Amino acid sequence: VTTAWLALGRCTRGTEKGLRCTETQRATIEEAIAGLEALNPSVAPSDSEALEGVWEVTYSNAPPPSNGSLGPFKGTAYQDIDLAEGTYVNRLRAGKDDWLGARLRADWTRVDDTIWLVTFRDVTVSVLGFDL
Repeated sequence: VTTAWLALGRCTRGTEKGLRCTETQRATIEEAIAGLEALNPSVAPSDSEALEGVWEVTYSNAPPPSNGSLGPFKGTAYQDIDLAEGTYVNRLRAGKDDWLGARLRADWTRVDDTIWLVTFRDVTVSVLGFDL
């Protein structure tokens, strides 16, 4: 697992977490992700307690703000997963001193052992800590 994780890190290096990525790089990254997923020992990853918590997004092919950008501003994206509530929040912190932020709230329905059907609830943008 460590070798596959390090290989994925090498693939994503220089892509600004997927924001600047050629199609060739993206294909290589997706292949590395599939290789890492294949090593997952969990029988039912969609229910795994290992998902619980706050995760920094190190690569994404998702649109803003989940990918670490909001308009011309780039920052750090996090995903807060709450298995008990069946919810997650994608958070973006951008700008010097995190003056700009965004939150995308979502919940899911378990489809099977590996798939969630996600419903996006709302997006909130904040400036200087105040929600707009």
